[in-house]
Amino acid sequence: MQMLGTDSAVDSRPSVAQRRALPVGEELVRELRTDHAGECGAVVIYEGTLAVTRSRAVREFAAEHLATERTHLAFMESLLPPEERSRNLPIWHVGAWLGRALGRASRAIRSGDTWP
Repeated sequence: MQMLGTDSAVDSRPSVAQRRALPVGEELVRELRTDHAGECGAVVIYEGTLAVTRSRAVREFAAEHLATERTHLAFMESLLPPEERSRNLPIWHVGAWLGRALGRASRAIRSGDTWP
């Protein structure tokens, strides 16, 4: 499907300038940015769950939902170019890494493992 101002079906995203030229352009971009951030968060949550849980049922649930959320994220990324995405995402990724590290440490302590 070809979209605004593109010459091929391969590059079907409208440019930033074209989106802003639409009557709801900036408002729509803000909404998409929020949706994109939410999908990023959902992916990180399920990745973190898989990183720290041993429960087979929880792992199956998380893996199934992670696949769905990755599909949602890919769709949002097809709509919102990198320059329009939240500038807070790197901070969230650091927070997610810390959360996984704390989850692993907690699991190690509960299981009686030693911490290096």
